[in-house]
Amino acid sequence: MNTIKKQRNIILIYIHTFLSTFILYYICDTLFYIERGLTSSQYISFVGIAFGIRLLLEIPFGIIADKYNKKMLLLISNILFITSTIVFINSYSYYSFLIAIVINAMNNSLNSGIVNSILYESLSDKHKFKKLLFYNSFFYNVSYMIAMIIGGYIGQKFGLVYTYYITIIPFVIDFLILLMIKTNETIKNINIENNVSILKNGIKEVVNNKYLLKSGVLTILGVLAYQGTIGLFFTYVVLFSILKNDKNIKQIIVDILQSGIIGIISICVDLIAVKIIGQIIGTKQTRYGKLSNIFTNIIFIFSQLINTLIDTCDIFPKGVFIIYTILLGTIILIYSIKNKKENALIYEFLAIAIITIASAYIINLTTLTSFNTGRLKNPIGALIGIIFIFIYVKTDIFERKTIFKNITLIVLMTFTLVNVANYVSIILQHKRVNQLEKEESSKIETYIENYEKETNIKINKIAKIRVRNSFQKGYFEEVKNKSDYCKNAIRTDWGIIGALEILENRKLEEIKPTNKEIENYFKNYDSEIGYECIGDTLFINIYNY
Repeated sequence: MNTIKKQRNIILIYIHTFLSTFILYYICDTLFYIERGLTSSQYISFVGIAFGIRLLLEIPFGIIADKYNKKMLLLISNILFITSTIVFINSYSYYSFLIAIVINAMNNSLNSGIVNSILYESLSDKHKFKKLLFYNSFFYNVSYMIAMIIGGYIGQKFGLVYTYYITIIPFVIDFLILLMIKTNETIKNINIENNVSILKNGIKEVVNNKYLLKSGVLTILGVLAYQGTIGLFFTYVVLFSILKNDKNIKQIIVDILQSGIIGIISICVDLIAVKIIGQIIGTKQTRYGKLSNIFTNIIFIFSQLINTLIDTCDIFPKGVFIIYTILLGTIILIYSIKNKKENALIYEFLAIAIITIASAYIINLTTLTSFNTGRLKNPIGALIGIIFIFIYVKTDIFERKTIFKNITLIVLMTFTLVNVANYVSIILQHKRVNQLEKEESSKIETYIENYEKETNIKINKIAKIRVRNSFQKGYFEEVKNKSDYCKNAIRTDWGIIGALEILENRKLEEIKPTNKEIENYFKNYDSEIGYECIGDTLFINIYNY
């Protein structure tokens, strides 16, 4: 290409960047999905699916970009985006939205890196490439900012769907701009077989890395079975990487990044599985939140951090976790000071502690509905044991007859005794809770049977009335332990229907009561028992949810 054509190309690419980033509906796409009847969990599943598609197509599309005319690929990408937008406009179901998401993900994978490649080809002086990237990034950010402002205004003023309609306009203009770009013809000297070979070798390397492959498969299975395992996965990766790669910071970082990718894939697979299963059995999963809530949730997590580390969602007795973490940290600190060559120990300890605690809150970044759920705080429960493993492997404290050994052993034994005593107490009290739940369910069943005899109306529905600020009523007075392990399942959002079915063989269909029905219920109900039959429905107070 001559100099004039190259200069024109650069200007046209800047215009293309501005137009292709001018997407008005990005500011309100979540609201649009909700408006069309989708749930937040469905939206989250789209994020996972889009990420997975881009991950799968990034390399093969990169090979295609090396082989074929880049302008043609940008034109195809443009058409794919317009197509996906049109599908969005006409979507009213999960699967129609899914089609749009897939098309758009293909568009994003296809144009990845092509613009930068054209810019590089358009330079006579390759040293100015970074400067061009800066200018291109500037146009991208300016366009994105303006689009967010205008998109928010149009969405509020005229309706969310109009942000999609108007977004098509800049992409049509962009199509015409792309036609004016001059690029090199098909690159003849690119050996597609070599690229395929590189891809094959890369896949082979992953497959042959038995540890990486097994950890990926097992993590996916673990998260599918029990979502709380994802935090433990990150925690153990950090621990064993530090133990294995002694002071090799680069390899430790690589291991953490690899675990992050595996974790993201696992969560995405879980989201998709939950969605599919929910569609099959006809239930909605509401525990996944919106990505837009991340910043607000982070603020909440930090505001509650000390409290949750003190009570640990009842994993340990209150204060035990912080006390023993400080004790072990002090032992490591004193040992490091005494052995000047071991200064890195304290930093490794801090890294393990911080990442472990962070892992306990990962799932809460998008939703706080399960913030106080013990299973999500599994990493906190594992940290003390992890620190003991760390001390055993990285120091010689247990090998010498010193005061360090005695103190560490005392800490270990007292920690064990405290928790064994706590577990025994919880088991005994939980056994008592089971008895009390049976008694309460029998009372409810007797009440229902008497109502049915008096009115000749069969109770076959249940309406759960969520009563806030009644924490104590969610537990039995006879039970001292007011923890997650000793909740009255009869008065939980997740337990009442199953409890009555299992304990009393009474199957009830859940309904959502109207405001008027709730108002009528509160007029006459007995606040002490917290339930009443109205028509064919059992109205019951729920204190834990």
